[in-house]
Amino acid sequence: MTATPCSTAGDANGRIGASYTVQTAVPTYTDTENRAFWTQLSAANLVSGITVNGGTTFGAGYPNAKIGTGGFLAGTAGDGFLYLVNVTDITQITGATGTGPMSPAQAAQLDRKMDDGIPASGSVLSAGSACVTSAIYNETSATKDCGQFYRIQQ
Repeated sequence: MTATPCSTAGDANGRIGASYTVQTAVPTYTDTENRAFWTQLSAANLVSGITVNGGTTFGAGYPNAKIGTGGFLAGTAGDGFLYLVNVTDITQITGATGTGPMSPAQAAQLDRKMDDGIPASGSVLSAGSACVTSAIYNETSATKDCGQFYRIQQ
């Protein structure tokens, strides 16, 4: 961490991060509230796993997850909620088949445990090129293809 981990100010709009559309796009990751949020929590010793102030990768400016992924926070353009997003590659939400953090069966299990089990509704949303078929989880696929969004605040 550098000596000034909290030097990035927000834009005073009452939201953390740039707006984006859930399940299709990600905000820009340099000098945004999305990154500053984690850096500031780390500087206050409220979270761990952030090693570099200003980093734009998991384990640097964003926390790592034990399943080989990481997470970031972002608000949405459409519904006004704040989401924790779990993906493998911070630059994309839906990557090539097999590049997601979990299989459709794993994503479905989390969704059913935490929410309604439907990938496009509720507080747990899922995305990925082979993750969802006909609006339900493609649980016959063993390919790690699902990223998830966890609604945490309105």
